[in-house]
Amino acid sequence: MLPENDSASTSFYLYLCTFVSLLVGFQFGFNSGVINQPRKAITKCTQPDSGIFVNCIPMDDLFNGVIGGLIGGFLAAKYGRKAVLIYNNLFFIIGGLFLSLGNEVVWLCVGRVLLGIGSGIGTVVLPTYISELAPNAYRGMFGTFNQLSIVVGVFTSLTIGIPLSTPEYWRILFSLTLVPSLFQILLMPYCTETPKWLASRGRIYDAREALVALRGSNDIEEELEEILLISGNVLESPSQHFEEGIFANDNNNNITSPIRSQINNTGIQWPLSTLEMFQCKALRRVLISAFSLQFAQQFSGINVATFYSTTIFENSYSPETAIKLTPLLSIIIMIGTIISLFLIEKLGRKSLLITSMTGMSISSFLIALPVEQLPSLIVCYFIVFTFFFALGLGSIPWLILPELIPVYALGPASGIATAINWGGSFIIALFSPVLISVMGYQLFFIFTVILVLMIVLTYFVIPETKGKTAEELVGYYVPVDEGHE
Repeated sequence: MLPENDSASTSFYLYLCTFVSLLVGFQFGFNSGVINQPRKAITKCTQPDSGIFVNCIPMDDLFNGVIGGLIGGFLAAKYGRKAVLIYNNLFFIIGGLFLSLGNEVVWLCVGRVLLGIGSGIGTVVLPTYISELAPNAYRGMFGTFNQLSIVVGVFTSLTIGIPLSTPEYWRILFSLTLVPSLFQILLMPYCTETPKWLASRGRIYDAREALVALRGSNDIEEELEEILLISGNVLESPSQHFEEGIFANDNNNNITSPIRSQINNTGIQWPLSTLEMFQCKALRRVLISAFSLQFAQQFSGINVATFYSTTIFENSYSPETAIKLTPLLSIIIMIGTIISLFLIEKLGRKSLLITSMTGMSISSFLIALPVEQLPSLIVCYFIVFTFFFALGLGSIPWLILPELIPVYALGPASGIATAINWGGSFIIALFSPVLISVMGYQLFFIFTVILVLMIVLTYFVIPETKGKTAEELVGYYVPVDEGHE
């Protein structure tokens, strides 16, 4: 799976940092799926008013995910990816305690609000952290780990939920969200901050030390030069400066490059604000690409398939069997995600996206056909649909975000992208029940049209990011006065 000529650019420490950071992805998946199995058991409880609690969960989670997404990009840009990942666990811990111990519906809803905010922040910061740790040759593979951790979290909650979905034990199921958070709080301090963020803050010495630890080698000068250029710091000979001890742990914000000087001369702050980001013409193509992929992920129909998987299975099987089959879609998504690990660096992001959305559009069209079909055949179409989602559209919108957006615009861009994703999920959850009751499976005709349009957009607009930096894609050396209106 790893290119042979670049095997020395990874280390055990790199995989350790990646694994520990992925616990927040696991959290997101676990808390997304944890309510599916015990829903009926909770509504049978008389204290608290569990019916209200269950009904408010989807909307609360999605709305607060939007909030978390909007603030996550800002926090990660200002305080660092590592610090935000550590302190973000407080939302999961406090929220988990409210869910485990609360006897009033208000406390249970507050618990879900906190989990939603934590998940929103995590979905912003985690893809950026992983992408900035990974060598360029493995960014796609490491970025796919994010989606895999989410799917594993969903599958775990659904599997454990089968025996714990009773009026007596459902609180134990919710309390398990504390476990990965405690592990991450204990282990994350031993992980490094990303070299890109350190360099963007002028901490050149720390950036070099982080690179050495992550690559397991001192031969990192070429990669360091690229990071310094990206972050707005240019040196003629980085290795010579380190040998002379110029950078010993000092912040070196006075080190500038032509691009940073141009930005400073225009009065624009480094990094860019949200308004300045949208004013930059050089960023428009990559912003359209990043935001449209987040939109496509939610409006592809995947959430209808996953949110109502139990109902879909009940059309073919008994309710008891349908509950046990619910984890099946998670297994299919897991298999598709694992396969994408092997394909993404070989085929590239763009080809895999087109393949993924083509398979989804065909299966979506078959689901929507207004003919009498065997219920089991519909289930097969949904399985194919979710498999092709996992193959590309499930992971690529997140992993491609830091590959498309330069570091000086990544904070506001990632926040908006995450808000689009969570906002889309909110809209789907809000209107899908009504649309399903009116249109039935023919609702998937709408998703088919969206997928076909996204295939066209991907082919003509979205750039291939394999082996390229975000700065190359936007024309890093385009003068700032030409890049802004």
